[in-house]
Amino acid sequence: MTKQTEFSIVYGGDAYSDNQIDARTLGNTLTSLVNLLEHSNDILNEKKQIAEISVKAHKEGSFEILLEATGLSINTLKALGIVVGSSVTVWTVLEALKGKMIAHAEFDKQSGNTKLFVENDVVECPEDVAKLITDHIVRKEIDRLVYQPLMQKNREATFKINSGSSNILEINQQKAISYKKTLPIMKVEDVDDEEVNIYFSKVNFYSKNGWSIILPDNKQVSALMNDESFVELINKNEASFSKDDLFVVVLRTKTTKENNVITNVSYSIQRVLRHRAAKEKKIL
Repeated sequence: MTKQTEFSIVYGGDAYSDNQIDARTLGNTLTSLVNLLEHSNDILNEKKQIAEISVKAHKEGSFEILLEATGLSINTLKALGIVVGSSVTVWTVLEALKGKMIAHAEFDKQSGNTKLFVENDVVECPEDVAKLITDHIVRKEIDRLVYQPLMQKNREATFKINSGSSNILEINQQKAISYKKTLPIMKVEDVDDEEVNIYFSKVNFYSKNGWSIILPDNKQVSALMNDESFVELINKNEASFSKDDLFVVVLRTKTTKENNVITNVSYSIQRVLRHRAAKEKKIL
C-alpha cells in the first residue's frame, strides 16, 4: 500500500486572524504547493513515482489547510522538511542563503553533499536539497507559496508547516526575503572521483600541468597531476615506464554547466594507485 503523509500549512498573524484568505492567493498557493511537491518528487526520483495531493479541510483560527499526500518518496519528504527529524532542508538552506543569488554550485557525488557559493560565503547541504534549491520551478513555487502571501502591508503574517502535533517550520515576514525567487544560478559544477585504468600519453615531472592520459574509451585528454608522491617517487628512483603501461588512478572529473549546457569538462589525477606491468617493471 502506498504510504500516505498528512501535514498542514498555516498562514497566521494579524493578516489571517479572521480565518480568511484572498481567494486568488489561496488558489495560487494551493497550485504552487502541488507543483512544488510533484516537481520535487520528479527531480529526486526521475519521475518514477506518481504523487497525489488532496485537501482535507481547514481548521478554525488562522488559516490552516490540511493536506494528504500519496506517492511522495521519503527523500522528497525529507528534502522539503515535511517529516519530523529532517535537520537540513530546502527551508533551512534558503534561510542560510538569506536571499543571496547563488554564483555556482559544486556537486560532490562521493560525499553526497553540495557546496553553494554565494558572494564571499559557502553553504553546504545534501545533494537532494541542492537539486531543489537550484531548480527555477521549485524556487518560483516557493516564492508564490511563502514570500508573496507574507507580503501584507501593515499586517503581520506568518507561514507554518505542521506534521501531526509537531510544528516543523515557521517563517515570519522578517525572514520572508530568504524565500523570494532570485535569478537562477548560471554555473553548476559536478565533481566525480572514480577509480579508472588509464595510460599516460604525455608526462611532465616538473609540474602538475602538461600531463595527458588515455581514458578507457581511448579518448585522450589533458589532466592535472595532483599526486605529488607519485611524481616524487619517479624522480627519486629515476624509474621509467612506457606509454603502453597501464595505471590504476583515482580520476576526478569536473563537469561545468551553464544554463544546463555543458561548457567544460576537466580531469585531474588525485592519486595513482597501481602500476599494471610486469613485476620487474612495476613502479608501485
